[in-house]
Amino acid sequence: MPDETMYAGLGALAEMGFSVRTEQITALPYGATSSETAINLDADLEILNLNMGLRRATGLPNVAWATTLLPYMGTKMSDYCLKYGFATEEEARNPEQGYHERSVLRHVAEYAGPSLIEKKGMRSVWLSDSAQERYRDQNTSLCYNFHVLAYLSELPDAGRFVARHLREQEELSVAALNADIRKYVTEHKSSVASRLQQKIKSVEKAIVDMPLGDADRRRLLNITSYCAILPGDGTELARRYLRYSNKKEDVGLLSDIIKKYLFDTQLYLTDESTCELYDGAVFSTRDDPNAAGT
Repeated sequence: MPDETMYAGLGALAEMGFSVRTEQITALPYGATSSETAINLDADLEILNLNMGLRRATGLPNVAWATTLLPYMGTKMSDYCLKYGFATEEEARNPEQGYHERSVLRHVAEYAGPSLIEKKGMRSVWLSDSAQERYRDQNTSLCYNFHVLAYLSELPDAGRFVARHLREQEELSVAALNADIRKYVTEHKSSVASRLQQKIKSVEKAIVDMPLGDADRRRLLNITSYCAILPGDGTELARRYLRYSNKKEDVGLLSDIIKKYLFDTQLYLTDESTCELYDGAVFSTRDDPNAAGT
C-alpha cells in the first residue's frame, strides 16, 4: 500500500489513543521484480526507516517488530523462492532456523529483474559465500534490535547511523551496539541527543550504585544505551535483564526480554500481564500487588 495510507492510518489511530505494534518481514527474495527496488540490507533498512518516519509523524508504533522470512513449503512465497532460485525444495521443507534467526535464502548480488529465472543457475548472480554470511549477520542483528532502534526516531539521521553500524561494525553484538549508540548520541549536536546522553549517564550511575557483583554490573553496563533509548527510567529493563538472561549475553534473549518489556509497559497497559513471568504463568497485580516483583 502507499506510504501515505500508512501515515494516515497510524495518525488516525494515534488521535484515538490506540497503542500499535507493527510487524514486518525482512530478508525477502529481493531483486527479481519487474520494477527495480532496493535489495538485501538496503531494503531491510527501508523498513526500519519507514517505522522511524511513522513514529516521528504520529508517535506510533509503540512496538516495531521484525522477523526473517522463511519459505514454508506450500505457500506462494515458497513457490516464488523456488521458481527464481532463492531457496531449494529441501530448505523450504526443512527450515533450520525460526523466523527470529538467520535467513535460509540465498540473495542476489545486484538487482536482476524477472530474467533471474534464466540466470538462477549462474553462481555470479548470487552473493559470494562470505558476502551472504555477512548479510545474514546484518539482517539478524537488525531484526533482534529492530524494536530498540525504532526508538531512535527522534534523531533525524538515525537511519544513517544504523546503516553505518551494520555495515562497518565487525562484531555485531549487544556490547558493540551499546557502545556505538553511546558514541552516536554523545557526538550528535541536538537537544534530543543531549537528553539521551544525560539519560545514559543516569542509567550508568544507577547501575554503579546497585548492590551487584562485578560480573552483573559489567553486564548491565553493556546495555545502558538500550535502557536509555526505551521508555522508562531504565532500571526496570535492567532488572528484567538480570532476572531472565541467566547470566548470558545473548542478543536473541535480550531482544525477547525487551519485546516483552515493551508489551507490558507500552502496548497492553493492563493490570494482567502474561509477559513478566516467562514460564507462561498469568498473574494479576490486582490480586497480588507484589506479584511483579517475585
